[in-house]
Amino acid sequence: IGDITQLGALQWPARALLLLGAFAFAMPGNDIVGMTNTELLIVGAVLTAVGVVIAWVGKRMVAPA
Repeated sequence: IGDITQLGALQWPARALLLLGAFAFAMPGNDIVGMTNTELLIVGAVLTAVGVVIAWVGKRMVAPA
């Protein structure tokens, strides 16, 4: 909710990464998906971490010195 990066261009990629990471966490691993639960956990963690880093860097770039 609200502006997570305060940088318009980086806001939507950060949101997309956080959403994809959440889907990877929630998705069950099986033959249809082609990944195990552990692989989905790793993918979700990486996507979420990248989204959080983008949001954090965006906030730090805009914050006053």
